[in-house]
Amino acid sequence: MSWLLTLGFTIAYLAAICFPVSCSNITETQDFELRDKYENILEHLLGPTTPWGKTQLPDGCELGCETNNYLYVPGTKVIQEAKEAKIVVVLDSLCPVSYNHDQETICHDYKTYKKLHKCLNFGLPFSQFTTAEEQREVKGYYKSAYTAMFRRVLPAMLKRGWKRYQVTTWNDYKFDAALTAESSSLWPEIDKADVILCSIQHFRKLINVFPVKRFILVTTNDAATLSVSTRCDLDDERILAILQHTSLSPLSENNLPLKGDRRHFVWFSANQTSGPLLALEKRVPPLSQAVMSKVKQLVPQVLRWKYPLDCGGRGSFTILQPAFETDFVDYTAAFGHRLGPPGRNDQDRKVRTEQVFIPFDRRKYDIAYIGVTDGNHRGLFGVNEHRLMAIRALMDLARDRPDLNVYVSSAKMSYAHFIEVLLRDTKVFVSPFGLGEFSGKDYEAILCGCVLVKPAAERLRAYPNIYADEYAVRVEIDFGDLAQRAVPYIDSAHRFAARVARSLRLLQEYADPERRWADDLDAALLEALARNATYDPRGCHRSAAWMYAEDGRRLPAERVRAAAAARVAAGLPFQP
Repeated sequence: MSWLLTLGFTIAYLAAICFPVSCSNITETQDFELRDKYENILEHLLGPTTPWGKTQLPDGCELGCETNNYLYVPGTKVIQEAKEAKIVVVLDSLCPVSYNHDQETICHDYKTYKKLHKCLNFGLPFSQFTTAEEQREVKGYYKSAYTAMFRRVLPAMLKRGWKRYQVTTWNDYKFDAALTAESSSLWPEIDKADVILCSIQHFRKLINVFPVKRFILVTTNDAATLSVSTRCDLDDERILAILQHTSLSPLSENNLPLKGDRRHFVWFSANQTSGPLLALEKRVPPLSQAVMSKVKQLVPQVLRWKYPLDCGGRGSFTILQPAFETDFVDYTAAFGHRLGPPGRNDQDRKVRTEQVFIPFDRRKYDIAYIGVTDGNHRGLFGVNEHRLMAIRALMDLARDRPDLNVYVSSAKMSYAHFIEVLLRDTKVFVSPFGLGEFSGKDYEAILCGCVLVKPAAERLRAYPNIYADEYAVRVEIDFGDLAQRAVPYIDSAHRFAARVARSLRLLQEYADPERRWADDLDAALLEALARNATYDPRGCHRSAAWMYAEDGRRLPAERVRAAAAARVAAGLPFQP
């Protein structure tokens, strides 16, 4: 083993690096135990020191080989050969493998959905939960939608030649059986997979049982910052791609200081230094260019509203489904023909709430913010203060332009009231940050025909990218330029309609799994499978902060080995 070559240097070096713990009293028995741990843990932690691509391949290794405890899997650059790979999508445990499209057709209408009891038990994980405790637990189940989307696209992938693109559901029994059995074949769908597409949460478990597999990871956290809790270093080559619904732009922003594992909290001026409750953190290891090349914006969050009865959905989202089938310009142009000139019928609340879109000149509110600003962990991270900045900017605008109808509310309300009474009747909607940079309200505003105002939109990239300049109106973090940036869309019906129609068409296009998304996923899978992969088949490793210098560079192997031995001897934590 290579560690034996440096063990003498390591033991001699301990005195220099293991303070404040003394290493001089290690007995012969302890030294043996240290070397035993050192061999098994450190070799696993350091991973392959020389990638296969930079060394001479052994004879016959062109098609893959395993030597010196490292597995080499060559990439497949021939399209037809790549499409022979078995891609297995792992859904959350509450998501069935098959999907009842007929029942979805029955239940897609909001009014029908509310009336038909059988719709309440269709496709919605949280419809099964009734007690207060269960309702609290179920709040996170909407994240099931992020992997369920890849079941939705299955027919389109089969048409594009991915004949072995399959879906399985997380099964605790199968996983536990595979974990305790000598063979993992008790979960055959995954055991026979070439690539497993799953959430990071499931990856943390699957890697323990299926360490020789290659993976495509789907992030499900509510932030553009790339997750720091991935169980393995992201430069591990068995990880072929990381898919996000929203990313930081540029991706290198992930390497800058974080608070609460998120980058955007540091964008608030009050959070730019370490405090007694929340210290600045740094990503370890920093994202390399190789890792950043794996990150793709490829999770179309808009499908949560297009298919609200799918796994992870929300039944009340059906209220927005007509927006996906309606042309904004044509609909609003014909509005007067349906309702007549402004008058009693136009002001009838029931009539207005039945409209898909309301034209510019008949919208009640010129600009609005609707969101909670009180309590809990939002205060710790600066979210409440940021939202109050938006409210102050709106109040300043109301003072300077008394002719405008400015609406601000921090009260909780029903979803139907939020959509039908407020958002559909608003021209410009201001959407500050929450615990994540994006908000579901960003999509809802566009689907209601509003112009979306987003702080620091240039630092975000979504799929599709609703934060690009031609869709969202970008303002500064403190909303200091809100009036300058937003008022032109209040004063000009033409500007308003052009931006709304453009943004809405974008969501309509990407909400169809048969169109752009399937093409982009097809290309991403081919790119992922073309990657050569060299990795330790026994499992992946996670680097610790003590392995890195202050500038983010990894320490030389000799120093890492010495520091590792010292930590083992001192009984200090070895892994993060």
